[in-house]
Amino acid sequence: MARTKEFDIEQALERAMTAFWSHGFAGTSVHDLVEAMQIQRGSLYGTFGDKRTLFRLAYERYDERRQKGMDSKAPPTQAIRAWFARLVDEGCAENGTRGCFIVNTALELEMHDDAMRETVAKSLQSIETFFFDNIEAGQRDGSINTGVDARKTAQSMLSSVIGLRVLSRSRPERPLLQNIADSAISPIL
Repeated sequence: MARTKEFDIEQALERAMTAFWSHGFAGTSVHDLVEAMQIQRGSLYGTFGDKRTLFRLAYERYDERRQKGMDSKAPPTQAIRAWFARLVDEGCAENGTRGCFIVNTALELEMHDDAMRETVAKSLQSIETFFFDNIEAGQRDGSINTGVDARKTAQSMLSSVIGLRVLSRSRPERPLLQNIADSAISPIL
């Protein structure tokens, strides 16, 4: 007779995501995961597979949340402003020094793992697409000057997101982060 799970899988995955987000793949041992997830080692392997598979699941959980946060019915410039305002607020929050799970993964893992490199690239591409789509929508509705190069500006905004997220890890200073955000959105104002 098979044993039933004695833990909440979603809660355990949430805890794993927090551990990986805070300490990275290399900095989070299986022992750390077992403690953070409040499960037994056998349950970790039996439910989630190996550490790399668990990391991927945690990353996907984070990325799904990020994508939901980009679903906005706000006008284009307002959607972009809100995105950067949230990043500044998160960067200055008590746990802001964790940075961004996507950016952290890009810096730590992706060069050593082809599958994660592709996953991170898709995540970053979707952020760029969010900016691009909103810039083009703003150009159509007249709120953004048609002389703005939508692709280059979207790529520049993506670069600003990455820079802001990296800086928030060591310098979570609101004026600094707000300066980056203001500079990023200045071409569309």
